[in-house]
Parts: sequence; structure tokens; C-alpha cells
Amino acid sequence: MKSEYLLLERNRRVAVLTIRQPETRNALSVPLLEALFAQLSKLAKDETVGAVVLRGSDGAFSSGGNLRDLHQSFVKRNPSLPKSYYQATARLAALLENYAKPFIVLVDGHAISAGAALALHASHAIVSENARFSFPETGLGIIPAAGVSYHLARLPGMLGTYLAMSGAEIVGGDAVHAGLADTLIPGKKHDAFLEQLFDAPLEDASAFDAVRALAESFAEPPAPFTLKEVAPSIAAAFSFATTEECFALLTTQDGEWQAGTLRLMHRKSPLALKAALRTIRAARRLDKADSLKLEFRVAMHLAALPDYREGLRAATEEKGQPLWKHDFLESVSAAELDALFSDSEATRLAPQLVAA
Repeated sequence: MKSEYLLLERNRRVAVLTIRQPETRNALSVPLLEALFAQLSKLAKDETVGAVVLRGSDGAFSSGGNLRDLHQSFVKRNPSLPKSYYQATARLAALLENYAKPFIVLVDGHAISAGAALALHASHAIVSENARFSFPETGLGIIPAAGVSYHLARLPGMLGTYLAMSGAEIVGGDAVHAGLADTLIPGKKHDAFLEQLFDAPLEDASAFDAVRALAESFAEPPAPFTLKEVAPSIAAAFSFATTEECFALLTTQDGEWQAGTLRLMHRKSPLALKAALRTIRAARRLDKADSLKLEFRVAMHLAALPDYREGLRAATEEKGQPLWKHDFLESVSAAELDALFSDSEATRLAPQLVAA
């Protein structure tokens, strides 16, 4: 199968899907998300398929949502696109979290936001030395969604909270150390891995073990974790219940990492920062389905507010620091934050979209 968005290739019992949007670094438009969902649903039911592989093209895995499309939806006064986008990412996340076959993601290049989510939902997430994970949504006036809050909440040492609030980038083997991926296989060996996967025994439930064993045979140990020395600082700064406390501790500490993290966070929407922290904290107590519903609800509230439009404008027009509604964290009221978590028909994820 060949389409505008995806290339499907079959070899024995393996189906390989390649994202083909090089002009946008494989951004996930709504049509592409729908094509992915349709193909993955079909392959899940195909008894001749034992495993599914997803990879990117032209030096990128996926740069996340198509920001220009989302921005233009507001310019053209068609603000329904964000809801369609977040519904499509939620439906895909629900499908992958319950996928009955090995779902192998090969990340070689950028894996941003919903692109990174695809790796988090994989049964086997394989990265190259060129992998670059990030969750920069708070810099767009919104929160990480696409089913990632459950996973970020469970990364060790408050790393998930740090990544969601700062938008910091995790590169190469650090993704394995951080818990974002399972295995590091150098990019030059990805094709050889696939060639051997085509010959692997993938006839029954043992296929998961067969894929794992094959990946381990190609794996190389990642270099030491570049965040190891600052891990205690990350755990301390991002363990608080409020964003103000996170900032306060970082401000009182000297160090290059602390200063860099503060610079990153000062560029984010104060409202989105608070919403991201509260969402990640809540996701600790929730299962995957309820985490997905919660983050969708919060994202829909934020998508209707000026900060989201301003974040998209600044990101797509490259006009410097966005002009957020709030200049300071302290100016975000408790009532304003609470409103983002309130339930309503407009922010409710329809059950049929996430049915297993």
C-alpha cells in the first residue's frame, strides 16, 4: 500500500509502515493520524501479520502535530481542527495501548510530542544515536497529550514532570536511561535488524519474546546518562505540588543545568505549566484510560484559550517569545486552573473513540 501519508510494505509476517511527510519532518496531520489508525486496525486483525514496525523517513521519526495546520485553523476561523487532532491522537493511543501484536517503533531523528507518544505506546521502542525526544507543548500554551501523561508520570526521578514542564530534549541513548525507549540500536543497523526480523518466528504469543531477543542481539549499551549528575536536582525541583515551588528551588540553586532549565521554563505559558504539573500528578493515580480522558479534557479547555493561539502563532511565524495572558505564575488564579479540569460535554472524550 502506498499513500500520500504512509508506505506499507510486507515481508513474510512483518508489516512495515513508513511515515512519508518529509516537508514537515513527518508531522502528524489529522489525515495522517486517521491513515495510521486505519492501517494499524486492519493489521491487528490480519492473521498473516505477526508484527508491525513503524518508522519515519528522511532523517526524522515525527515532529508531532502539524503546527501550521493548527495555526491556520484559527487564522481561517475554523477552530474545530484542534479537537479533531486531539481526538485522533487519543484514539490512536487507545488502540496501541491494547495492541495484540508486537508493535515496534524505530526512532531515528526527532520524536516530538505525539510523535514521541508513538514510541511510548510501542511494545518495543528502539532508538538510534540520532533520536531526539521532547515534549514542548507548554511552550504552545497546552499540555502533553496523546496518551503520554500516564507514562510521563511513571518515569523515574520526576523525569517525566521535568520533561513536560521544561520541554527539554532527550538525545540518543539517554532515552533508554530515561525510560522513554527500550533499546539503543545504531541507525546504521536498523535495516539489518529488519532483515532478521523478517525471518523471526512470529506465529504466536511468543512473538513478543522473539522481537525482544532479536533487539537485544543488535543492541549497544548507551553511553552514561548525561543527566546522571543532575538527577538529584531534577528529583528535588520537580517533586513539589506547585509550580511556584519548583521555580523557587531552581532559583536558589547555582549551576548550569538549573539556569538552563529556568530559561526554558520562563518561555512557557504560566497557565500551561500549572496545568501540566497538575495533570502529571493526577495521572500517577489513574489508569491509562482515565489518564487519557483527563489530559484530553484539559487540552480541550486550553485549546479554547488565547495562550494556545498565541503559542501556535509564535511557533509558526517564528516571532520570538509568545505574549502569554499571564506574565507570572502567581497571576494564575486557583479558579482559573480548576476550570481546566472541569468536566463538560465539549471536553469529554467520546467512549467510542477509545474503545478497546
